[in-house]
Amino acid sequence: MEARDIKEIDAERLELIRQMEQLLSCPCRLFRPAEEDDELTEAYREARQRGAARGFTPVLVRCDDLLLESIVEAAGADTEGEGFSQRALEDFRRSLLATPLPEAESLFSPVRAVTGADRAAMAEGGELAGFSACWDERTGHTDFVLLAELPVKNPWEVFAWLPMGGWNACPGPLEMMAMAKVWAERYGAWPAAVSHDTLDFALPAPAPEADCLTLAAVAVCAGFFIFVDLYLANEFEEFRGAVDTLYEKVEEENANSGDADAVRTMWSAKKSKLHMFIPHNDISYVDYRLNEAFSYIYTQDYPLALANLEIVKKMAENLPDNYRLKLENIL
Repeated sequence: MEARDIKEIDAERLELIRQMEQLLSCPCRLFRPAEEDDELTEAYREARQRGAARGFTPVLVRCDDLLLESIVEAAGADTEGEGFSQRALEDFRRSLLATPLPEAESLFSPVRAVTGADRAAMAEGGELAGFSACWDERTGHTDFVLLAELPVKNPWEVFAWLPMGGWNACPGPLEMMAMAKVWAERYGAWPAAVSHDTLDFALPAPAPEADCLTLAAVAVCAGFFIFVDLYLANEFEEFRGAVDTLYEKVEEENANSGDADAVRTMWSAKKSKLHMFIPHNDISYVDYRLNEAFSYIYTQDYPLALANLEIVKKMAENLPDNYRLKLENIL
């Protein structure tokens, strides 16, 4: 990144961008959040032309901490980055590219016949001119995005640089390479934009509707849905445990500001990611009740602190079930 690219970016986000750029290990151009994505799509089209001549494949990569984690874990590190090395990541990429691709045709058998409701839903969706992976639904703007010039000639090989999936029913990077190879050869589809949970392909023309519902698509969706359910359950279980501990200390009237601050720190770290799955109003209400409880702990008004913590406990128990993603809603 050039100096003008990093002006006025907060330190935490800047570190994420720098780490992402380092892991990609290729020329990258940074795009800041914007109300429209015209500049992004035009830059991608221009990069496709240059890439065809120079032997690289461009991909729009959202600066996403969960995507960063998946790349780091591919190199054998844990989710905190312990045990990571750039050399291990390069070895992973070489190994993946050298591995014969599995047979992908069976994954493209239609799951069921395309119904009238399916056709209506496709028509209602309309033509997508941009890339959904680049957008931040919380702000209504595009996120920070890197246009990466990945050093691979074949578009399906980008998954060696951007490993996704591999959890639950979601295909791993090698299976995704196999699927993408078939899509590229059959439809001219290229992986064009990626975040931790979204992968956009660019096609020169729409694929036949009969091929739009495939086992591959369902496998990706199923894996993501299961991941979300487990992720929400685990995050709120840990948070609820911390709130329960604080509740017990308040009941015993020996809770102090340090106890409250520990729960506040945990919630602050978790809510930054939970915003992707839980509506802003619910997150804000947890914030409000926690802050009320903390203020009463500081003033040693324990009955009122308990009343607010009781509400937080119930929310931590109910929110994961309230916002579970249901696979039947997309089939």
